[in-house]
Amino acid sequence: MPLTDSEFRALTRQVFRDIVCDTAANLALCLGLYLAFSRHAADFPLWLRAPEMQALLVATGLLNLKFLMPRVRRLRLWQQERLARRER
Repeated sequence: MPLTDSEFRALTRQVFRDIVCDTAANLALCLGLYLAFSRHAADFPLWLRAPEMQALLVATGLLNLKFLMPRVRRLRLWQQERLARRER
């Protein structure tokens, strides 16, 4: 069943929000893992190298994985709808 224009716009905004949140959480995970396992992490500020901060960064990235499948479903729906609109 095709989406209305307002539903498609709302889905588009949600997909873009998903992309921003996913990117930010992935960056947090990468930074947390880098700080935990890299020899070069000593160059970062002390507050960022604190174990609590590393745990927070890694936990943020891992918590993001909980919402991966709903985001993938929205992205697929958005792609299908976008292709259907091009064919109309």
